[in-house]
Amino acid sequence: MSLVTPERKLIFFESTQFRSAVSEDMVQRQGAISNQNALYQYDVLEYKLNGPYSQVAVLPVTGLDGLYVFPFKMQIINVCIFNEVAGTSGTTEIDIKKATTGGGAFTSIFSTTPKIASTASNEAFALSYNITLGTSDQIWTANPTPPTGVTPGVLNGGAPYTMNAGEALRVDLISVMANASNCGVTVYFRPMTQ
Repeated sequence: MSLVTPERKLIFFESTQFRSAVSEDMVQRQGAISNQNALYQYDVLEYKLNGPYSQVAVLPVTGLDGLYVFPFKMQIINVCIFNEVAGTSGTTEIDIKKATTGGGAFTSIFSTTPKIASTASNEAFALSYNITLGTSDQIWTANPTPPTGVTPGVLNGGAPYTMNAGEALRVDLISVMANASNCGVTVYFRPMTQ
């Protein structure tokens, strides 16, 4: 089977009136809307270090900006690292870690953590994955062309990465560029069927 093309379509009142015929057009519209929502609905977690962040005295810094506990099963579908003002030396490395229970140990969700080196330009950023539409779902491929000095994160086991209800994420700052400003990481996630 192939997907009904995901689209934002409107359903008109005349198609839903009492005694109106149920048509293929109506069912195709409902399928297009449902697929649009299933494939492209997402939410974000944003972790930002605004201003100069290289004055951090002790590294790593764990749990930047607190924890996010997932209320139900979710898929992490992409991650983006960014830095606005490049540093003069060194590398900024950010790790995202998960715990499966409250008070439990945190482990990285990455096999390769996202990093930005001082060789990157100002306003450097990179998504971890390119997402395209396949015949039955989305297809994730590693970002083949990150900008110079940027290493996109690679999720353990690839994307999408599953987070179960009650699991938590935190962000750790592992290393920093000297004299750099305004960096962060964005996590894109969506609901998942149980």
